[in-house]
This record gives sequence, C-alpha cells and structure tokens, in this order.
Amino acid sequence: AINAPQISTPTIADMIQPTEPQVIVTAPGTVPTLSSITVAPITALNISPTPPTVGEAPTVTAPTVSTPATPNGFNPRLITPPEAPTVVLPTIASPADLNYPGTGANPDAKNYSEWSTEAGTNNSNDGNISQTSVEKGEVLKKYSKIVSNSTYNATVISKITLKGYGTGLNTVLGTGTINKLGTVAPQSGTYTDATQFFMTLLNSPYTYFGTNSKVAVLSPDDSGDHKGTVINLETEGVPGKKFSELKDDGKINQTVLDRLNNYTLQTNLKNDTYGQLYHVNKGIVEIGGNGARYIHTTYNGGGNRVNVVENRGKIVSMNYKDTGYSTSDNIVYFHSPDATASGAQHIYVNSVDGKIDMYGEKGVLTLYTASSNQLGNGDVSFINDGDINLYGRESTAIAINADEKGKLTAPSSFILNKAINIYGDNSVGLYIKNSGDGLKNNRNQIKFVFGNKSIKELEKYIPENRLIDRSKIEKANSNKDAGNADFTEGVVGVYLDNANAILNVKVPQLEMEKYAKESIGIYNKNGKIEVVDGNIKINGGEKNIALYLDGGNIDYTGNITMGGSALTKTEGNIGIYAKAGRTANLNGQLITYNSTGRTIDGIGIYSEGTVNLNDKIELKMQAGGNTQSIGVYTKGNGSLVSIKEGKGSIIDIDGKIKDGDITNKGVALYSESAGKINANGTALANGLKINSKDASSAIVSMGVNSEVNVKYATIDYEGNGYALYSDGVGKIDISGAKLNLKGKSTAFDLDLGAGTLPITLDANTRINANSDDVIVFNLKHATGLTTIGGIGDYIKGQISTKLGGISLDGLFVDSIATKYKVAAVDGGTIAIGSLDKTGISSDTTGAKKDGFQFYNRFLG
Repeated sequence: AINAPQISTPTIADMIQPTEPQVIVTAPGTVPTLSSITVAPITALNISPTPPTVGEAPTVTAPTVSTPATPNGFNPRLITPPEAPTVVLPTIASPADLNYPGTGANPDAKNYSEWSTEAGTNNSNDGNISQTSVEKGEVLKKYSKIVSNSTYNATVISKITLKGYGTGLNTVLGTGTINKLGTVAPQSGTYTDATQFFMTLLNSPYTYFGTNSKVAVLSPDDSGDHKGTVINLETEGVPGKKFSELKDDGKINQTVLDRLNNYTLQTNLKNDTYGQLYHVNKGIVEIGGNGARYIHTTYNGGGNRVNVVENRGKIVSMNYKDTGYSTSDNIVYFHSPDATASGAQHIYVNSVDGKIDMYGEKGVLTLYTASSNQLGNGDVSFINDGDINLYGRESTAIAINADEKGKLTAPSSFILNKAINIYGDNSVGLYIKNSGDGLKNNRNQIKFVFGNKSIKELEKYIPENRLIDRSKIEKANSNKDAGNADFTEGVVGVYLDNANAILNVKVPQLEMEKYAKESIGIYNKNGKIEVVDGNIKINGGEKNIALYLDGGNIDYTGNITMGGSALTKTEGNIGIYAKAGRTANLNGQLITYNSTGRTIDGIGIYSEGTVNLNDKIELKMQAGGNTQSIGVYTKGNGSLVSIKEGKGSIIDIDGKIKDGDITNKGVALYSESAGKINANGTALANGLKINSKDASSAIVSMGVNSEVNVKYATIDYEGNGYALYSDGVGKIDISGAKLNLKGKSTAFDLDLGAGTLPITLDANTRINANSDDVIVFNLKHATGLTTIGGIGDYIKGQISTKLGGISLDGLFVDSIATKYKVAAVDGGTIAIGSLDKTGISSDTTGAKKDGFQFYNRFLG
C-alpha cells in the first residue's frame, strides 16, 4: 500500500517596529575677503617674414619598358654516350722450339775412368771422366766442331784445359763397374780432346763435383745433332746401394740423407730395387755457346731405381759470344729417354743452396722429351728449392714436349717450391704440348715472378772460372727486337697447347710485377686447365692479363689480385679474358687494388665467352687518362658473366686521375652485341654494390639482346652523365635496386615514344636524387605531356604503363635533395593546367601539387 506524505505547517514569529534614522548637519564657517590681482601689460611682437624662392617645375622622364622575350626553355645537358673499351691483346710469341734431337753416346756400365781424351766406349767410355768425381780445380772443355755420325756417335774436335785439377776421392762405383779406363788425371794443362762429353754417368750410386770445382763447357755453332755437354747420364746398370747405405758408409751425412728422402717423398718416386743413384754439383758449372747442356739423360735399361741429380752449387748458362760461338738453346736438365727402362725414375733438383742463372737466349731450364716416343718409359720430376733466374729472351723454365715423344707418365711431376724469376722477353714459365697423365698429378706446383726489376738494372755475368775469356761474355739479350729497354714483355707463366690435355696444377705464386708488360699469367691455347691454391698478382705493369682463355677452358680455385705499383705509368691490365666459346670458373676472389693503389685504366673481366665469378669480387679502379676502366665487359652472342650473389661484391670506378683531372670515363658493367651480365641479388643486403664517380656511367647495355641484370643492387653514381645508359635496345634490369644519384647526374633516357622501355624497374626500385643538380630522366619523344595531376606523377605513370602497370609511387621517396628535377625535355608538347607557384612538396592535390611539380621538378 502507498501512504500519503505528512506535511507540517511552519510557525511565523512576531514582527518588530524599525527605529527612525536622525540626520545631523553642521553650518559652514565665515568666507574670508578676497584681495585684488595686478596683471602686467604684454609687449607687441614685430614679425618680418621672408618670402620663399620657388624654382622651376621638375621634368619627369617616363621609363622605357621593352616587350619581354619569348622564353627559350633551358639549355639541355650534352651527355656523351659511354665508349666501349679498346683492348689491344698481347702478341703471344711462339715458345722456343722443343724439337731437340735426342742424341747420346754408348757408354758401358762396366767401365769407369778418372781421365781420358780419347774417343770411344773402350777408350774413355765417351767422357773425359766416367762414373767418377771432380774434387777441385778448373776445367774448360771448348768444342770447336761436332759432327754427328749417328744417334749415338759423333766426331768431336775440342780442347780441354785443366788448372789445379783433382779427382774426387769419395766416389762410389756401382755393381759390376770393374773396368778402369784411361789414366790418372793431370793437374794442369791443355789437351786435344775427342770425347763426346766431359762426364758419362751410368750406375755409380754417388758422384759429385766438389765445392772447389769449376767446370765449363763451350759448344760451337759448327755442330750437328750432338751438342757440347757436361754430363751424359745413361741410365744403365745396377747402382747396388741405397741412399741410406751411402750415409752408413760415410759418403753423405744425415742432412743430405734427409734431403734425399724429402725429394723422394715429395715426388713419390722411390724405386730402389737395384739401388739408387745420387749425383750432386757443389761447385760451379758454366756452359755457353750453341745448344750447350749441363746434363743429358738417356736410357739403356737401368730400371727399378731412382736417380737424383742435385745442384747445391751454381749452374750458369753464359751469354758467350766469339767467332764460331753464339749462345742459344742451352739446356740445363735435358731429360730424353731413348729406350725402354722399366721402373726408371729421375728427380732433378735445384736445392735450397743451389742457384741457376741463364743468360743466353732461347734456353730451357728443364726439358721433358725423348728421341722418338719413349718419354713414357719412366717417371721424371723437377724440384726447385733455390734461386733460378732466366735472363735471356725466349727462354723456357719447364717444357714438356708433344705426345709424339711419348706421354708423360702419371707419377711424373714438376714441383716449384721457390719462384723462378723471368726477365727475358717472350719467355715461358711452364710450356706443355703433352697430354700425359702426369699433367694431372696433384703434386704439380709452379711459382713464377716476372718483371720485378728493370732490364736496365741487370748486370753482365762475370765467369768465375778463370780459364774462360771474360771479354767474350756479353750482357744477356733480354729484350726482343725493338723492345722496351725497361720492361719484360710478352712472358707467359703457364702455356698449354694440347687439345687433349688436362693440366692440374697448384699456383701459389704467380706475380707480374711493375716492369711486366703485355704478359699473361695462365694462357690456355688448347686443352683444359684446373688450378688449385691459385694466387696470381698483377702488381702494376702494362697490359698484362691474369687468365687468358683462347682455345680451352680454365677452372681456377684461388685469388687474383691486381693493383698499382711505384711506377708512374701503369695501365691496361685485365683480370680474365675469355674468347667466344670458352668458359672460366673463378672459385676465389678477384681484387683490383693493393697496398700501392688501384688498377689504372684496367678491366676486371673481358668476356666474349662465359665467366662465372663464384666468390667475392672487389673491382676498384682509377682513371689514368689514356683509356678507361671497365669493371666487367661482355661482347657477342653467347657471352655471359655471372656474379654470385651474397658474397659482398663491389665495383668502384673512379674517373678522376690521381691528383689530376676528371676524365668522365669508366663504366662498372658494360655489355654489347648481345652480351649478358647477371649480377642479381634477392635483397639489397646481398646485392651487388656499385660506385661510379666522375665516370661516364655505372651501367651500359648496347645492342639487340644485350642485358645487364642487377636486381637488388645498390648503385651510386656521381658524375655528369647517365647512371644507366642504353642505346634503346640494350636492356638493364634494376628491379628492387637502389639508385643513388649525385652531382649533375641523370638516371637514364626515357623514350616516351617507345612501346617498351629498355630499363626495367619494379615497385621496390628506388631512385634517390641526392643532389639539387640531379635530373632523374631525360625525356625523348615527349608528346602529350600534361601537368594535370602532377607532371612527375604523369611521367611515373608512363613508365609504369610501359612496365605492365607496376606501382612506382615510392620511386623517389628516399631522395635527400629538395630542388632536383624529375625530368628534362628539349622539345615536345605539354598540356598546362592550373598551376599554383606557392605549392610545396607535401601538397597532394589540385593546382598546388601540379604547380610544385611543374615549377620545381621539371625542365623544358
């Protein structure tokens, strides 16, 4: 139920009568009497005004206002298109002829002698000494005429002179060597001599030329197939002792034994069934004249043993010139089997103490050959641990003759533990015409250095043997005819010339130094070359090439480094040159700078074939003012260079001469005539980095089907030209790439009349204008332009349409500059809409947006 509210009536109090107010007023006091005031009179003023002088009215001249001239637009930049590189390849001279006759003699392992001058096996065993040693003294064997009667017989006319001569007392004769010929050697004197060799050696386990010995041989021009020779090693008979037994017998010490064991270990040539043979030169051997030889090896049985011929002293091929003597074609180690010798093995060694100098032209340090086809009858190796210098022009360090001489056996090898220095023009380090399995031996190793000093600095050799007429010694003929007096020219480190050959070789040191010119590290004329442990350096010089692929392919594992030198002039070096149809695989780094500086006016890769760069490349090059630097260049249909992504590769082209002028020349990547370059990444982090400053362009593509693909590359270009240049048909793909423009650069030409664009961009491409002088696009056939909606956006829209409708809204979003121009056009038509000059970059609609883009981002 709802109860009604209870209301109480208020009680009103009684009213009180208010009190009436009273007003009290006081009357004012009496007013005082006022006094009078006296005022003084005012004196009158006399004013005489001077009337003003009024001049003539001024004459007003109205200004002359000329009618303004019609605007002429802007002066367009004249940009010279980049030039293709001009390369003059080295002229590759034919190496020295290897067709030396495989002649010999017919000594007998039963015989030995300490001295003889009579011809014939039964009189002298065909040598002045046979199977014995020289302890001391000076010897000069001067041939005057050699007539070859047959392969193993020659008529010799010579003189031999001795001074302080002593026979070696430590010789060890071989098993069955029992027949002593000749007489006791005289100490001094000159004798008529008819023997073919100074020494014949067959099976003595230990012979030597002593520390105080000096042996010389001069070979005449008047000679047949036989030549003046110090030692004929006829591999025949049974040594009967092993190296360890020589040590036990006190003939050699432990140090020597350790060396011998090391030689056999390095080569894996260890045969000892019938003992082992060791000959060592500890003295000085000097040879000269036509075709002179230090040792000439032949066979007549004598298998199942290893023969070590070691130089621990000095061997010199002198440049001896006299009437009837002109030094040429000297050979130090002439390995020439002429019969079957199962299990025969030979190791030729220049030891850590040894030195070999060759001053005559067309000389050969080590030759593997045969009289006919017997090279495969036995194993052979050459080891260098000491100093070797080839001073004569057209010299060869190691030569392996053609297959018709027999194929090199699988155990055979060549092992250069210390580099051979080459100074003579048109010389070769390793020259191969063979295809035998020995070329694949994983023990093969070469080391060469050429051009490390000026030819002018080379001194004439002074013979140490006093029996030699020093007045007949001339300075080495190092230069080719009309050659540069300073430079070593036309040298080839490795020269392969057999289409069936596969050469496997370690190349831990191959250096072309500052005085090398038009030389080649590795040249493949025919066959296949597989390099491991590669380390090629081009330290300056001129127009040298690290790898040259002519008629065969090269797989190269290792690094190639090119750089500067102390010389003022150094230019035109190339890392890899590949002819059409050839393939080079570089599994290592290609670097074009060193501690001295960058490669000058060089080319990293010049390919008409295929080059795969599977590791990091750092191509830093500088202008020299004569030609230009190119990072990678491809030319011709089928040519391709591929740069592996994610390796941190860099190409940096500097078009400014060091401490000099700006050339505006040089290109990082250049393809033409259907050449292709693939250098794509998958993200900016693993893409190629290109920096091109004061150069003509960063990337160039010229001709139908030419391509340069650099997706996700970072490209910095600062110069007066195009960052990307195409002739309109050569293609460049910068999808996902970042192009940073500096200086007065232009990104590329934009042909609005073309159906498609040669430059490919995508939504991830960024073009950053980082200088107020940048003009991003140079417009061609610019008809139908409009400012409505923004001229910059219109141009981006045109690009987008020609690229299939991709969005380019963020194309310039990362630009730093504020006054750059999106485009410039010289000629064309444009529809002008409403334009507000007060527009700013942040305006997005209407006349302000259109006005900002027209007045601030466009030149016409």
